[in-house]
Amino acid sequence: MEYLFSNIVIDTENFELRQNGAVISVEPQIFDLLLHFVSHPNQVFSRDDLMKSIWKEKVVSDATISSAIKVARKSISDNGNAQKFIKTIHGRGFQFIGNVKTRQTENSNFLGNEDKKTEGNVSFPEISLLILPFQLLSGLKEHNTLAMTVASDLERLLTRVSLLNISSESDYYAQMDIRPTARKIYEEIGVTYLVDGNFRYNGSMLLVNVQLSDNKSGFRIWSDEFSYSTQNLDDIHLLNQLVIDIVANLEPQLNKSILQKITTSKAPNNSRSLYLHANGLLALKGWRAETFLEADKLLKESAQLDPNFPLAPALQSLLLAFGYRVGLLIDQKNFVEDVIQSANRALELDCLDSTILGFSGCAFCDIGMLDRGIPLLNNAIRINSGNGQAWVALGAAKLLDKDFEDGINKLEYGINISALDSRLSVWRSILAIAYLKTDIEKSILQATIACEEDSYLYMPRVVLAGAKLFSSNTNGAKDTLEEAYRIKKDLSKEEVIGLLGKKLGHKLLYLRN
Repeated sequence: MEYLFSNIVIDTENFELRQNGAVISVEPQIFDLLLHFVSHPNQVFSRDDLMKSIWKEKVVSDATISSAIKVARKSISDNGNAQKFIKTIHGRGFQFIGNVKTRQTENSNFLGNEDKKTEGNVSFPEISLLILPFQLLSGLKEHNTLAMTVASDLERLLTRVSLLNISSESDYYAQMDIRPTARKIYEEIGVTYLVDGNFRYNGSMLLVNVQLSDNKSGFRIWSDEFSYSTQNLDDIHLLNQLVIDIVANLEPQLNKSILQKITTSKAPNNSRSLYLHANGLLALKGWRAETFLEADKLLKESAQLDPNFPLAPALQSLLLAFGYRVGLLIDQKNFVEDVIQSANRALELDCLDSTILGFSGCAFCDIGMLDRGIPLLNNAIRINSGNGQAWVALGAAKLLDKDFEDGINKLEYGINISALDSRLSVWRSILAIAYLKTDIEKSILQATIACEEDSYLYMPRVVLAGAKLFSSNTNGAKDTLEEAYRIKKDLSKEEVIGLLGKKLGHKLLYLRN
């Protein structure tokens, strides 16, 4: 058996303590003490408890126990001041507070393929992120609260990234006079990525520099600068927009790096890596037939490897429902039953995860089961208000329910807080359809932007063609429709009517006759 936390492994088969793969030499008693802690995480042990368990009731002094705790901490890169892993509970004893995972070793009594699959999933390498409070450069010391607030709001929004663990070590590193390098942070706590930045003045403008680094390599993956008027520094709306701007640009770069790690890794696939691969494809390569087919295949394999992993059936339910609805998946046999089965399976496994609720709720709404889908989407937003996908899906559901004003508001908000990736083209196409009912100029604008956001997607071009026809621009409508047919040569009458409705859809199709 192996116990894993941060970048440390305690191997009970070989009686080894390893950090970043290197063996750390410790006395047997210290090894036993660490093993006792990690096998009972979050449990408080008094000195008497430790004496009974480690020293087998041999009478030892408090100084001996304190010395052993000190050595144990040092062996796992902890100390009495930081207490990252072994925490002193004054008047009660000691508590191990690290996030511990277990992994069966080759010599463990695991039999059969199913157990091996479970083993592979448990050993899935965590994707983790540390966000440091932004540094304040010249003339901005009075805005320390701003730096802290931006960091905490970034953490809140980025919790929506599937299977991304947000590190709690931010305060520890922020208190250092000289911040360590990304590589040093990886060596100390094993966190995959680092987000940091700084604020500085340039005349009447506040400049915000942000960087995303790969900690293991030490390379900077992405950096950007955002500027805002200093006249609005106390405006809560400016703060919200600053955070949204950062996340919108940072999140696609983070997803791109995660996808690259997965596709270039020599490690065998497991349910989580397959799910992340599918989710990354949809975010970065667009919602097209070939992407949907590849993602669907990856999700099926993920579900086979671990039937108890809920994110795979949740995303698959959304793919099936939306893919069949807009013609991105062709074989429609029993697809409604498949959608319901996948969504229900995901919810049975976890009905308190915002992402799972968002995917499943969207799937139910796409097959017309609004009474099931809308409550799920509302719950997804209650659990994580930064879930842009759930906001957009709820807006689209409101449109289906003929509540156009509320639907448009929720669609706009969801798009505004979401990452700048290819999914926006689909979502903005839905918003453009909504505006067909209320504001044709906004419909044309949103559809035009959607076409720019994904040059290989037919959906926004069908919607733009319909909006142009609605505004009596017949030639423009015909040209745009032909562009949609160039992208999707098998574009059917049912798909066009499904997007625009019977009346406008038939009028648009008549232009090709």
